[in-house]
Order: sequence, then C-alpha cells, then structure tokens
Amino acid sequence: MNTRIICHKAVSLTREANKIATVWRSLGHNVVVEDYLTASTNKSYDFELFIGACERYALKRFDVLPNIVFYLTIEGKHNYNDYKPKHPIIAVSKFARDMLIDSGYQVEDVVYHGFDLNWFNISPPNRPRLFGAKRMWLLHKIWTPRQRVDLIVESLKILKQKYNPSISLLDLGKPPLSFYLKGAYPSSTYFLIPYLPDEFIVGSYKASDLYIHLSTSEGFGLTLLEALGCGIPSIYVDAPPMNEILPKSYGYKVPYVYEDWLNIHPYEEFDFKEYIFNPEDAVEVLYSAYEGKNQYVDKSYINNFDMFKLYPKLLEWCKQYVRA
Repeated sequence: MNTRIICHKAVSLTREANKIATVWRSLGHNVVVEDYLTASTNKSYDFELFIGACERYALKRFDVLPNIVFYLTIEGKHNYNDYKPKHPIIAVSKFARDMLIDSGYQVEDVVYHGFDLNWFNISPPNRPRLFGAKRMWLLHKIWTPRQRVDLIVESLKILKQKYNPSISLLDLGKPPLSFYLKGAYPSSTYFLIPYLPDEFIVGSYKASDLYIHLSTSEGFGLTLLEALGCGIPSIYVDAPPMNEILPKSYGYKVPYVYEDWLNIHPYEEFDFKEYIFNPEDAVEVLYSAYEGKNQYVDKSYINNFDMFKLYPKLLEWCKQYVRA
C-alpha cells in the first residue's frame, strides 16, 4: 500500500514520523514522510497519518484527505472547538486523550510513542566526569516558557545555597539553563541540541548520575524514557503524563502543589495545563538523589515501548479505518 506520513515541524515529531515509516516499510508498505507546511492535499494515498500537535490549522487542512488518521499530542485544552474533524483521532498518551476529550474531540484509541531499542545499545564515546565532581547531572530538553524554567533554575540555586553539593551539570538544553544559573555549578554546555549525534546523546545519559526533568507541562515525556532506557534515574514532577508512562518505582518524584493553565499560544488557541511544584520540595528531592546510592533502574521496562510492537498496532488501526 502507498502510505504518507505528514509530520509537524517539531524535530521530535519528525523523528517519530521516521520511526513509524521504518516500521511500516519493514511490513512491506511504501511510505513517504512530508512536512505539514509543504504537504499537498491534491494527492491522496491508500491511507495517510498526520502526526503532530492538535492545531486547528492542521486539522482543517488535512481533514479533506479521504483516508487520513490524526495521531495527536496536546499539552492542555483547546479554547476553540468550532471545528471537529470527520476523520479519527488517536492520542499519544492517556493524558493527551483526556485533554482532547475535554476539548470536545472524539478519541478512538491511545498508542504510545515507540523506540528503536538498538538506540540504547549505541557505543558512546568516553565521557569523563566533569571537573571531578561527586555527581554529574544531565539537563537535556528543549525548554519552553510553559515548562516553567524559572522554577527549575530557582530549585538549583536554592540547592547550591542550602547544601553546596559537589555537582557538575552536563547541559544539552535549549536554551541552556546553565546560563541562568550564573556559574552556580561547573557545567559543560552544548547549544546544538536536538541536532547532536545519537552517540553523543546516549553517551551523555550513560555518563550521568541523574537526569533533571522538572517540566510542568508535557504531552508525552520522551526524554524520560530515554534516560530510563540508558539506565539512569530521573527527577520529575509526579503528575501526568510523566507518572503515566513510567514505572512507579522509577526515579525521584517531586509532588506538585496545584494545577494551573497558561496561554502563550500565538493565536490563543489553547491553554497549557501545568503542574506547579514548590522549589523547596524539589531541593529536598534533589539532595536525596545526591546523597543516596545510585538507584537501580530496570532498563527492561523500555521494551514496553518497542516501536516494532507499537507501530504495527497503529498501522492495523489505520488499515481498519480505511476498510471501514
């Protein structure tokens, strides 16, 4: 069958589209991957998949295609529900499903994002511990204002003032959080994320003692599973979808204090749902991670997200819709 995957411009979603294409090609399908800004609506395929954020522009534009399925993520709730796509929606997480339903959309199923398990076995370059510190912690995300970078920075500053731990930061973030920390910790900063080689990213995880992921708003939480698959614990806010996709015994959890809504979308199209935490709580959890022994991480849990198990399910769902 001739199949097209139309993907959102976000780099992480482009990678997911290419993973799906790899799996579907292995099952004998001819698959093309196109960017949603340039994809034509004048040609239809046996079936098509749109993977991306739930944005009205994309829903309206591609809903005219006769055999399309929408595979959507969302981090909050739509303010406008004046358009309902006639084609089916599959969510990337239960959290995204609930937000889509609250926004007035019908969701048929949930299929998690998948991983190529060989990615975790990449032989990384040797990464020496930075500056001889007791612990090396990893910052690895594309941070946006909706994820409350201010709370993360404040937590790390208080930690330094209160306990003065021997920590170095390996900062692969964008923007680099070490800039806001004003030299509070010795750090090594790379500005090219997410375009760093896979060997470098895998090596950074495996060389670190802890992955810091204090984001207050997510649609899935891909990098948390990357850290788990590489065998290192994470610190994260104990809220969905983070605690949905991770085993209960994994990592160090920071409780959230209250839920909030933030609108920074350029067209006020939707509000982001945030789980706000107290920096003082985060400090105590961080210090516990610093003082404690290295936490055992069951890397085999990542097998639940094998793309060669998840994406055939997505394929069968799409084919079932086309047959119907």
